[in-house]
Amino acid sequence: MKKIFSTAFTMALVSLLFSSFVFIQGKKVTGPLDGKKFTILLVQGGKKEIPDEMSFTSGKCKTTYFTKEYEFPAKLYDVTYIDSTNTDKRNYEFTWESMNEWKEKIALTATIEGDEIEGTAEVVGKKGKTTKTYTFTGKLKKKKGAK
Repeated sequence: MKKIFSTAFTMALVSLLFSSFVFIQGKKVTGPLDGKKFTILLVQGGKKEIPDEMSFTSGKCKTTYFTKEYEFPAKLYDVTYIDSTNTDKRNYEFTWESMNEWKEKIALTATIEGDEIEGTAEVVGKKGKTTKTYTFTGKLKKKKGAK
């Protein structure tokens, strides 16, 4: 009787642990900026202007230019500040870092105030030296059909 109880208890414990693991693994990552897209203008070295788009999906951030030009993949972003005193238009500060297969890294910081975004991005080479610096400003991209 004791052995049957011990075996049943062990099986129940294993089942519980396995279902918890599956539940945790299947949980979708989300972030407070998910679903937002910004049309931005990158300025490199105070001169060269580059149109771009920044988007947020599943807790990750990416920009079209940095993905195409440097092959930086979408990575999780970190919201470091949220001002929710105005419920219509919240303000955010966030950081985002990504690394490509050549060990180059992008470090981006930005502030979102309502529908406007501004920030800086540094591309750092594999030896740890900043190779390019960008500033950017932009506006929230309106969804199709929105006024």
